[in-house]
Amino acid sequence: MPSTEKLGATHFAQMIFGLKQTAALGIYLDISANLGHVGAVTHWTLEITVVQPVIIYPRL
Repeated sequence: MPSTEKLGATHFAQMIFGLKQTAALGIYLDISANLGHVGAVTHWTLEITVVQPVIIYPRL
């Protein structure tokens, strides 16, 4: 399935963080490299760990 989202900015460095609400569901985001390059608008590869069954609904 093709990715529907891109992260980035043309004039700023972007950052991504995991939320405590998401972690409470048992979904953890590895943020060892959470800072993007200025001018890069692209798809990111995220390392996601799920420790219990959860259903995610796209585009809500």
